[in-house]
This record gives sequence, C-alpha cells and structure tokens, in this order.
Amino acid sequence: MHYPYGRIFMAEEPLSEGERLLERDISVTGLIPGTKAKRATAAAALLESPYDEAIAQQGTRRYAWVFPTEITRRYVAEKAHYELGFVLPKGAYATTVVDLLRGYRE
Repeated sequence: MHYPYGRIFMAEEPLSEGERLLERDISVTGLIPGTKAKRATAAAALLESPYDEAIAQQGTRRYAWVFPTEITRRYVAEKAHYELGFVLPKGAYATTVVDLLRGYRE
C-alpha cells in the first residue's frame, strides 16, 4: 500500500519493490477480514487464508509496518521522567511502538 496515504496495489515484482519500502514510499499490509477487503495473492494469500473468515464486516487492509514521524522527547525535571511524542498513520497503535522501544533497552 502506498505510504502514508494508502492506495492499495499488488506488487508485481516484490523483490524490486524493496527500494521503495526502504524509502518509506510503500508498506506491506495485513488483512482485517470482511466482505470488501482486498485479498492478497500468491504467497501472501497462503499466509492470510487461515485468518480470512467470512464475516459481515466491511473489512480493510492496515499497514503492517509504520514509520513514526514528528518524534519529540524531553526530560521533565519536576516530574523526573521523560516524555515521548510521535505521530502515526490512522489505524496504527502507539502502544505497539512503545512496546518495541521497551524491547531495545532490555
């Protein structure tokens, strides 16, 4: 899917799309099952098929990789702690980013 504005497309040559992925121009996606969700093809379809249940919801695709922007951090002396701020695309979870950051220090 184009990043960060979300036009879905099928990668005809996934290996050649690697550069665009590194440049944050595109991102891989994951399925949120539903009647109108665009389905993956080839190997990706095999990975998603166990989770593609027939449900009445609309369904969609969400970014599997996101890139935080507008990252800020500051130390608040009177509270003796750091504050972290960042912006994520719609549908991304800040708690996942924070969990990943916790993993780096452990």
